[in-house]
Amino acid sequence: MTKEIVTAWIRCRAEKQGLAGVAHYEDAYDRVKRLHELWNARFPDCSYLEFRRFLSHTANANTTLPTVDDWTVASSEWIAPIDDDDWHLPGLAEALATVPSDFVMACWPVNVANLTSSPRIEVEPIHWQTGPHSCGYAVRKRWLETLTPRQLALIRDDHRHVHRYVDFAGHKYLLLDHPFAQYVFTPASISSIPDHKTTALNIATAQAYAAIAADCPPGVQEVALTLATLLH
Repeated sequence: MTKEIVTAWIRCRAEKQGLAGVAHYEDAYDRVKRLHELWNARFPDCSYLEFRRFLSHTANANTTLPTVDDWTVASSEWIAPIDDDDWHLPGLAEALATVPSDFVMACWPVNVANLTSSPRIEVEPIHWQTGPHSCGYAVRKRWLETLTPRQLALIRDDHRHVHRYVDFAGHKYLLLDHPFAQYVFTPASISSIPDHKTTALNIATAQAYAAIAADCPPGVQEVALTLATLLH
């Protein structure tokens, strides 16, 4: 059922595309280059790309959806863009199966695991004013197929405004009320540092990660404990 309803579309993979795959911020190249430098200096025995590979494998082990790097090869009705270190949760396919056919996009709340300097677990609600999270929406494939390359890039990357693009194009989107994705925000996330002039990672202590791990869901707990181990 899942394969017929929705497929996860990985925007880019850090371990494969490296700096060439970054396109989310105006200063993205310089920012992620600096993140590489800071991480590799702090953890010489676990390089940035090695940790990103671990995050990707963790996400792959916990997702409930089939994933593709090229959305055009998917045979599903819905395409759900997501980063390679996040994953979708149970129930999404079933929820999307009930969305009326005249809606081309559906958005939902997201479970957020903030594992930076102040670790915490929370839920980010969905609201039309703020738009969906990066792993909080899906688009019907038949509508994606009508878009220009520029429009497609905006739908893939500019997640806070995707619902507005749908509305502007004269189509409808639906807000669901249940979290269907897990977002993992770590010191290896590009947006964890403000700019390329940053001098330190946005990271907590080993004790803080060990303490929050007990309250973390599967997958997130593994990431928290791995960060704790790296810091010992």
